[in-house]
Amino acid sequence: KGGAATDMVGTATLSSGTVVVANTNIATGDLIFLSRIAANGSTTFGVLSYTIINATSFTITSLILGTPGSTQTADTSTVSYFIVRPV
Repeated sequence: KGGAATDMVGTATLSSGTVVVANTNIATGDLIFLSRIAANGSTTFGVLSYTIINATSFTITSLILGTPGSTQTADTSTVSYFIVRPV
């Protein structure tokens, strides 16, 4: 089951290369595995990355290859995610 703000699996669609996923179960130190599942008319893909805001959300960003500080704004793909909590 996925899609609720407490689930550890789901999908999200990038808008201008980024998307914020609300998730109240996310914690600093969690690992998020990302996989692009649909291009949605993207003209260029970037390297998928994420940042976590503990107990609130995580942000998925498509980064320009070779320029990690820059967002690939032409990436509007759909991404699936799977969150793992190390024990």
